[in-house]
This record gives sequence, C-alpha cells and structure tokens, in this order.
Amino acid sequence: MPALLEQAALAVGLVVLVSMALVSGLAVLEVVIEEVRAGGPRPRRSVHGRKGER
Repeated sequence: MPALLEQAALAVGLVVLVSMALVSGLAVLEVVIEEVRAGGPRPRRSVHGRKGER
C-alpha cells in the first residue's frame, strides 16, 4: 500500500510541474503576441555588431 501512495504522490508532483510549465509558457507567448501586435519586437543588438564590422 505505501508504494501506491508513493506513486500517487509522484504523479501529483509531475502534474503540478507540467501545469506550471504550461502556464509560464503561455505567459511568455502572451507577451510575445503583445509585442508583435504593438509593432514587432524591439531590434536586438547582436553581440558582434554589424555584419560588415570585424
């Protein structure tokens, strides 16, 4: 019987983790959609500067 309880606890923990990951992913998606609707994301500066410069 204790093994069954342990499995149930693991399953519940897994469900909680997956749902948290889904919620955070949806929040990120929502922010991206808002940025695109507002006229596109801000241009990110690349680490290496312009392509022509070395």
